[in-house]
Amino acid sequence: MHVQPDLREAPGSRHRATFDAYATAQLLIAMASRYDTWDQLAAVAVPPGLPGAPEPERDPTLW
Repeated sequence: MHVQPDLREAPGSRHRATFDAYATAQLLIAMASRYDTWDQLAAVAVPPGLPGAPEPERDPTLW
């Protein structure tokens, strides 16, 4: 996926905290708009084993 967020309104300058936080938020909004749920986005965006990665579904048990 290619995303080029509009950063004309971003505060500060590149590689400063406020600018980078704004740019990151714009990227998240762009990515999230393509999925119906957060779980769907996380399933494609977070590599297995990293924090936030979806857990594989397990067979239901009594305990």
